Amino acid sequence: MPKVSVIVPVYKVENYVSRCIESVLNQTYTNWELILVDDGSPDLSGAICEEYALKDRRIKVYHKDNGGVSSARNVGLDNACGDWITFLDSDDYFESTTLQSLSDTIDIYTTADVIDFPILRDAGSKDGEKLDTSVEIIVCTNEREIDNYWFNHPRFESCGRFFKRELLSGMRFDPLLKIGEDTVFFMQYLTRCSSLVAIPNGLYAYCYRDVSAMGSARAEKLVQNDLLMLELMGSEVWKRPILAAIIYRMIIPKLQERKMRLCDIARYRLYLDKICMKSLLQSSLPIKTKVVAASMKIIVRIL
Repeated sequence: MPKVSVIVPVYKVENYVSRCIESVLNQTYTNWELILVDDGSPDLSGAICEEYALKDRRIKVYHKDNGGVSSARNVGLDNACGDWITFLDSDDYFESTTLQSLSDTIDIYTTADVIDFPILRDAGSKDGEKLDTSVEIIVCTNEREIDNYWFNHPRFESCGRFFKRELLSGMRFDPLLKIGEDTVFFMQYLTRCSSLVAIPNGLYAYCYRDVSAMGSARAEKLVQNDLLMLELMGSEVWKRPILAAIIYRMIIPKLQERKMRLCDIARYRLYLDKICMKSLLQSSLPIKTKVVAASMKIIVRIL
């Protein structure tokens, strides 16, 4: 039984997918499975995946009709066998010690529910930037510490972290979301976590390509997508005051940037105001944290 499952959605990446696969094959840690999900790619990506699967039985390939990154990741989740799961985009790659860092961390922090590790943005560029990287290990052992950590490190991609498979029972990415599916998925996962570990070693290399859904989607579609994100978060997320404040900060400015109708912005502001303030008042968070979170909400409110 593999300790970790690496799930890779694959679509139109024939020039990049080999580098991605090789980065897993070159890991110093070897007890893994690599799940490649060909999302109906029209190029040679699927064939390249099959070639690698013939060479290493730890590699599994699934082919499906095109349905988007969420549906591809869901196929990976349906077939994963590892105790831990991580996601890797097919045009990105791992540092050779990434999975070893996971294994070492699990051996020490046996109760961890999620493990974060650094992302290098725009890898391969001289302007590449390491995100939210601490010089030491950060350990959070309760809901308050976890929420405070995310307040100071608001990164919600599914990549760059390890998930405990047993906590993912019944959880899947929503295929209706074209952008922000990571945020909804991770926020929902956080409500199941009681401990978190952030490590300074191990690395996810994110390689920017100008073919993103964000760049091609029309503004009105993005607005609809953002409102759907709010609806899909679920009541458990809104009960967490800091998470609610972070969502407020993320969504409202984007709606304004995309010229949503003012009446709709006002309606969702009132909705979020009620949720954020109620959750803050009822929480057992430190007074200082409550004040900072409420201030952030007010600042966003008047922008």
